[in-house]
Amino acid sequence: MNSDVFSEILKNNPQLKIISDTSDNSKKVVISKTENTPPKPKNIGKVKSLGSKVSKDTSKPLIPILEDDFQKTVIGYAQMKGWKVAAFRKALTKDGNWITPVQGDGKGWPDLFFASPKLNRFFWAELKSEKGILSPEQIAWIALLRFCGAEVYVWKPKDWDQIEKVLETK
Repeated sequence: MNSDVFSEILKNNPQLKIISDTSDNSKKVVISKTENTPPKPKNIGKVKSLGSKVSKDTSKPLIPILEDDFQKTVIGYAQMKGWKVAAFRKALTKDGNWITPVQGDGKGWPDLFFASPKLNRFFWAELKSEKGILSPEQIAWIALLRFCGAEVYVWKPKDWDQIEKVLETK
């Protein structure tokens, strides 16, 4: 797989790097966390309220929104615009761990799947809080889906303008 597929994701996640494994003359790409690399600070806008547009005023601090609240807002907005949305919820195990019960290679699968019969279109989206970062498994799934020609987005609350454009059904 071409390493250019990872460029956009790696640009926004400096704690990750690509390591080429050529010991068996293959072109296998492995994603690995780098040591002690802090995320790049971003000059982000202020969220006026949950579900509202992100203000262009970058001088004011961001009001934190939990990823679960952000997900509910995105799902509600998408459904209001006529999209069908699927999300797989985490479950709390008896020993206190959170898991998403899936079979196969589900670790890192994007949070949401959207389909619009009106537009004859579908896509995936991974949602993150403003400070959230992609795991290596999420990067691998996003890269694989994009490599296969799928439309995949990574959204944070500051991306609300883009979310509205992508979900537009006119």
